[in-house]
Amino acid sequence: MPGQLRPLVRDIQTHPFLKCTGLQFHSSWNLNPDRQVETICSLGRLLRDMPANFMNAYRFMDISGGYWPEKGQWLISEDPLRHSHLPAEPLETFAKKICAALKKHILPLTDACICFEPGRWICNDALHIIVQVTDKKMPDMAITDGGTNAVGWERFETDYFPVLNLTRPGLTEQPCRILGSLCTPHDVWGYACFGEQIQEGDILMIPFQGAYTYSLRQTFIKPLPKTVVLF
Repeated sequence: MPGQLRPLVRDIQTHPFLKCTGLQFHSSWNLNPDRQVETICSLGRLLRDMPANFMNAYRFMDISGGYWPEKGQWLISEDPLRHSHLPAEPLETFAKKICAALKKHILPLTDACICFEPGRWICNDALHIIVQVTDKKMPDMAITDGGTNAVGWERFETDYFPVLNLTRPGLTEQPCRILGSLCTPHDVWGYACFGEQIQEGDILMIPFQGAYTYSLRQTFIKPLPKTVVLF
């Protein structure tokens, strides 16, 4: 909490082997820059009251990540063909508003290095998952050879991502429960698929899985899937 900064700095200064040279904060996942701007304003008020020896040693501020990709957040509903959308502001808007807050509240007080971590925004669209249909249990239920251990959590029970039938492509989304190969009811890829009716052997793609997936995947019942890098 920002209000704990001064007591923390006082404690650090009592230790001969510790030195505070910067601040880092993370305001979670954000569809707009309001949280970052609010935190920057709060830190600006705190820095104005900090002792001179702290400000002389102050070298960096890390604003960290939390920049939602511009496609926003998509959530599933009880209807497999209806999805709710929470739009995200463009990265340029994040940059303009955060830069304005820094110029007003931080840079007049210090020439510290300002750091950003837009890793999620960069890598989100760089990874896609490919699975193959191994069994068709019902006309509207297919089993694939890949499990959600590839993403590390039950993401697709809440988040919506399109499932694309690369073998029988099409622009129409059709209801179909697409499940993985793990022995768990949470092993779900999606509840609908773009393309013609799924058949055994079809190749399916779940796009935009580069953030909070690859680093979280785990060996659970099945081994980790292979990763192929395309240039």
